[in-house]
Amino acid sequence: MFCPLDYEQTAKVFRGVLGLFLVIILGVYIAEGQLNGLTQRQECAYAFNVNCDSEGRYAIYLLGASYRVNAVYLVGEFINNKEEIIIKTSYSNINIPKYIEFDCKKELVLLEIWANLLMEECSKYKQSLD
Repeated sequence: MFCPLDYEQTAKVFRGVLGLFLVIILGVYIAEGQLNGLTQRQECAYAFNVNCDSEGRYAIYLLGASYRVNAVYLVGEFINNKEEIIIKTSYSNINIPKYIEFDCKKELVLLEIWANLLMEECSKYKQSLD
């Protein structure tokens, strides 16, 4: 059964864990320095190091182990030309036109006819009121 610790005991545990972590870092640093001195591989020893290249890849060095992480993943591509915007993904292309043309001459003629009929009805109604 777990019994909660009081503040003093919790502080002792955290100090012990912090001390252990510092001893591990110091040991890795000393071992790395000795290994570098024997192999002439590097001029300094690292316990923790992070590098990033221009392509978005991170190299993380932590306590003697090296890890690589990609920060940029190619999901799609935008292409902007004169006629349209193209969104390219790995499976499909989406084309979005920049200019949409439609012929509305017929609708404008119908609207003008409707406006003329409305004006005629209004003038007839005005004459009937007089």
